[in-house]
Amino acid sequence: MKIQLSGWSDGNWRDGEGKGTFGLSVGEKGREEWFSEEWLEVVVELPTPHGEAPQIAIELLPPFWDKCPELRHEKIREWMIDRGDINTSGRPWPMRQPPKYEAELTGNHLRIIRRL
Repeated sequence: MKIQLSGWSDGNWRDGEGKGTFGLSVGEKGREEWFSEEWLEVVVELPTPHGEAPQIAIELLPPFWDKCPELRHEKIREWMIDRGDINTSGRPWPMRQPPKYEAELTGNHLRIIRRL
């Protein structure tokens, strides 16, 4: 099934180096509709401009199911920087305008298709 995700930041990017925690937000409604509480993790495939698609496993911890419907991982931050989706010299993106992505979710495997 095709779904839409948004970039997410914990707000600790203010050091001017694009640091802090970054991830992909599925939103509370998306979490309820698309994800199963039986899953312990989601495997996320992050395509590169070179045609590669490294996969990372992201554990679905209790906060994901409570109030934090984001898939967070250091590799997502690196991927966003490599793609130019994060501005590393200040605010990572314009206020309330995170990058949006189209993805394909098959079971607990999430493949990012493209930026919208």
